[in-house]
Amino acid sequence: MSLIFIIQREDADVIRPNDRTDKEFGNALRNAKEAGVDLFSYVCKVDVEQRQINIIRGIPVVLDN
Repeated sequence: MSLIFIIQREDADVIRPNDRTDKEFGNALRNAKEAGVDLFSYVCKVDVEQRQINIIRGIPVVLDN
């Protein structure tokens, strides 16, 4: 099983849960990883006129507190 994050801003270089504002989500994400869920994150450019999402690059999912 996999979880994919699509980041719609080109300046992102890492994604991590914001435990300060949503500790429950951060814990659930860490538990999912420990249970074997693969985590992927991609920076994308959205082209509304072409109705396309173009992957620019993958970025790491960081789960440290």
